[in-house]
Amino acid sequence: MPRFLVTTFERLLLVDLDRDWTLNRVRVLHEGRGIYFGLARDGRRIWVAERNLDIHKMPRAATAPVNGIALWHRGIFGGFKRSGMVVTNTAFEDLHQIAYDQGAHFITTSRPPFLVRRDLATGHVTDVSLEDALPARLRRPEGGNLDRYHVNSVAVSQERLWVLAHNWDRPSFALSMDRTAAHMGRAEAVEIHENVGSCAHDVLPDGNGAWVLDSAGAALVRIGSEQPERFSIDGTRRQPFPRGLARNGRKLLLTHGFWSAERDARAQSDAMARVFDICTGEMGPPMLLGAHGNTCAVMAI
Repeated sequence: MPRFLVTTFERLLLVDLDRDWTLNRVRVLHEGRGIYFGLARDGRRIWVAERNLDIHKMPRAATAPVNGIALWHRGIFGGFKRSGMVVTNTAFEDLHQIAYDQGAHFITTSRPPFLVRRDLATGHVTDVSLEDALPARLRRPEGGNLDRYHVNSVAVSQERLWVLAHNWDRPSFALSMDRTAAHMGRAEAVEIHENVGSCAHDVLPDGNGAWVLDSAGAALVRIGSEQPERFSIDGTRRQPFPRGLARNGRKLLLTHGFWSAERDARAQSDAMARVFDICTGEMGPPMLLGAHGNTCAVMAI
């Protein structure tokens, strides 16, 4: 039975699907430390990014860490338990996606260097300066907004480390880097995919390419050696704003809330899920997860 963890502005969810990929049930695993965002896993250890800040960046729980990464354990019978351990660092600014690889976390940040590596054994944090890997045409001048690329997603595949830049008012881009070099604190570009969407979120590697979510364009996008291939995510009277993408076999589960200029409405948004068949290109109907706020990340478990 397909099972996924889903983070939202308000809650951490456990989503169970039936064998036909229809919704079975949704359970709330945790709340009160939103905005929940990135998810990473090493075996039965699962890490969850908890900003502990509301949509206006005000603390939710006064005694809890801000921009922390909480450790969970998955039991042998499928249960989940929060350990109480929350990792913090001054580099963890505006937590978005995180990725686990070879005893370390790669963590996106909203200020230079935009990506850091944290060694789990020592706790040592190393900068991975993404601008070193960008060509001049993609670089933005330093200014009042330190978060000039809004790098929000990171993922690992074979010999590559992928990051995705929302890039504000310019087209989004995905950057794949040498994975070994990144572990040594160097950003060395392997390939750059430009014009992958607008306000894009999530990068999910697939062979030599990847899947990304064009959030402002409400589309799933396949990027690779040829022109990007787009699959529309339709809404009913409301514009979907997709954030959250994971794979299980030939299926993708993508999640979305709905676009709103009002920030509070994003925290009150319905959370939706859709199933996409990679082989047929068919996008399944929307499944309502509940009024949990805009979705942020998905992980197949």
